[in-house]
Amino acid sequence: MKTKKLILLPVLSLAITGCTQDPSFTESVESASSSSAPFSSSESSVYSDSSDVSSVTDTNSIDERVERSIIIDENGVTQYRDPSNLSHAYNSSDKDTESYITFKNKMKGFSNKLSELLVNKHFKKDGNLVFSPLSIELCLGLAMRCAGGQTRNEILAAFGMDYDTFNTNYKLFFNSLLGTWKNNMNNTISELLLTNSIWVDDDIALKDSGLDALRDDYYCHSFGVDFDGDNGKANKAMKDFIYQNTNGLLNPPLNLPISTLFVLMNTLYSKALWNEDGSDLRDASREYEFTNSDGTVSNKRLLDGDYCRGKAMYTDDYSAFYTALYGYRIYFVKPNEGKNLKDVFDRSAMKYVLDDDNIVEQDDVKMEKYSTKCIFPQFNAYGDFDIDDVLQEGLGINSLFSYGACDMSGVTDENVYCQGIRHIATLDVNKKGMEGAAVTYAWMAGAGAPQPDPYTYLKYTFVVDKEFGFIVTRSDSVVFSGVVNNIDR
Repeated sequence: MKTKKLILLPVLSLAITGCTQDPSFTESVESASSSSAPFSSSESSVYSDSSDVSSVTDTNSIDERVERSIIIDENGVTQYRDPSNLSHAYNSSDKDTESYITFKNKMKGFSNKLSELLVNKHFKKDGNLVFSPLSIELCLGLAMRCAGGQTRNEILAAFGMDYDTFNTNYKLFFNSLLGTWKNNMNNTISELLLTNSIWVDDDIALKDSGLDALRDDYYCHSFGVDFDGDNGKANKAMKDFIYQNTNGLLNPPLNLPISTLFVLMNTLYSKALWNEDGSDLRDASREYEFTNSDGTVSNKRLLDGDYCRGKAMYTDDYSAFYTALYGYRIYFVKPNEGKNLKDVFDRSAMKYVLDDDNIVEQDDVKMEKYSTKCIFPQFNAYGDFDIDDVLQEGLGINSLFSYGACDMSGVTDENVYCQGIRHIATLDVNKKGMEGAAVTYAWMAGAGAPQPDPYTYLKYTFVVDKEFGFIVTRSDSVVFSGVVNNIDR
């Protein structure tokens, strides 16, 4: 008898298994981007005013809809649902509603808390790390929409939101971040590409109403693959999808077992230039001493950023300011003398730094206006780690990982549960600009004998220029965050 497994994957993906036995950029947006086919990063519109389909009661299975499939490619991928014909257009006034403001504030709070938990869990004095709170949020959103009962409530409690607030505002949140900007020579100078998808094995029947809701309200593609009959092609299809939708930045080895029933996935790709014509950011006029977390010092020629409005923020524990790219900001948080980066780069610091009210741009009494430029290092960071323990211990999402307690009735009546979630992210900040991607993969197993870990995990060290925490934002949402400790390792 086949052990049943559900897997959720994006840039964030988490895998779930079941068992039959007990066990401020202001230029116009060209168009929002989301993959319209399994292996393309084409730009297409994705938005719908579809009504909420929170009650998922019909039992029509995917198997009954195979003859209406749209795409079958060389990897045996069948497309069941395609959100590409949905529009990404929205009214800017929608972001002024009390419901959306609540949603954004709760999302920001979740990002700050998650960042603190991940820094505390994975901090190493001789290394750098990066993760994408946004990717994790979007993937957990897919899991929330698939869930029911206690499982749904625990995910919502982690975000601090009720179902209506989350479900109603997810699409606006998605749309407001997604976009591609080009200069007058039609060259891309800033973009954020997001794609949601669900990958379904032939051996499970999912509810049509659940898949429709994922498509209409969460812009989720539905693809059919054969994990059991042709496991190699199924894994290759998803690996190719991740590679294509992260612009080749991520190519993680995938070896999902034949017991896999479905995978939820969100991919994220981010890019921005310093200058509209693509020219390099200038070097600072002299070398600076860079002090690593271990106390060693290196002489480095740092980058000389442009002036941004406001004065640097100073507290008893740290100082902070930001530099701007097209459509993005990078905030730098530097610990004061005698302070430890891990201790000061916490959720309260992130909340303070990301609050624009704490950046003084002018003094109307003194009739002064302020601008500041950052002198900062080139850096790159890579993160590859499990996040299931952080979600359970730090955020209270427990039943998702518990056989018998996990409720995924939004899309299936199978008894399924999640065994683990993995998140991978990469970020490079250099003279040209910034480029990054993220993917999280959660592997689930049944209640039988434990299976060997099928993955080879990539581990990297990063070269950076100063001990600091960093936060990358777009439209006031945290796309990446992390820490840089040592530029000589």
